[in-house]
Amino acid sequence: MARCDQDWVINVDNSSSYAASSISVNFLSKKPQNFEFTLPAGGRAQYPFAKVGRDVTRIIIYMDPPKGGTMTLEVAQNNSMVETCTGGYGCRLVMNVE
Repeated sequence: MARCDQDWVINVDNSSSYAASSISVNFLSKKPQNFEFTLPAGGRAQYPFAKVGRDVTRIIIYMDPPKGGTMTLEVAQNNSMVETCTGGYGCRLVMNVE
């Protein structure tokens, strides 16, 4: 569960992958938005987001590490971890927004 009235950040660790990975962040609302990021092999990154607002009802995050690779994605809000996902062939996180 994510809160609409707080900033949040995505922390990504691709350090154990031998190739680039991608992340897609989708905000579902009356006007859907999509953001895509590419993370280089062996890289780590943080992607900060401002408050999503009351019109966003759900956030969907897709991870696509290389075949046989592993990446870890953590969603943190107000210094608390919301979701963590580790996968080798892709993963999807779905969060309702309150």
